[in-house]
Amino acid sequence: MARIILLVLLFVFAKPVYYSQNDPEWGKIVMTCNNGTSSTFDDVGCGETVVAMLMSSVDTRYTPEVVVDEIYGHEWCRGTGKQQNADVLKSQGFTVIPVLGDVEDYFWSGWNIVGYVPGHYILIVGMRNGEYAIYDPDHGVGFSGEDKFPYDKSDIVLLYAVKHREAKNANAE
Repeated sequence: MARIILLVLLFVFAKPVYYSQNDPEWGKIVMTCNNGTSSTFDDVGCGETVVAMLMSSVDTRYTPEVVVDEIYGHEWCRGTGKQQNADVLKSQGFTVIPVLGDVEDYFWSGWNIVGYVPGHYILIVGMRNGEYAIYDPDHGVGFSGEDKFPYDKSDIVLLYAVKHREAKNANAE
């Protein structure tokens, strides 16, 4: 019985793998627009990296490189949009909902939250002492308020909560 409970808890609260958009394995992937201009993934790949992190909670084969190659393609030279990322997540079996009410309740129910600071997507995977636990594709892992992040908690816009459809709400039933 204890083993079943452990497996259920691991499934409900599985956290994404952290990926950096600057990783040498995919950071220099060239993204080219229709007009011929281009950028490298380490400059514009935060949205795709957040999607890869979320998808990794279900299947660890989803690195940013795989997500770009198999889902987005290489034509997003200026980065992706919030609706585009939400649509991709929905197409991959995720539920995407607006964040309403107490943010901390989402984490206790197995949700992660996609956040946005000017020009950049981040993933929020929990809270501690009122600070967000952040997976930032460009600046690393930590808590809001740390010097490593060039923004304050108040700068973060909470775009939507995300959970894979197969993950069950621990409070349901």
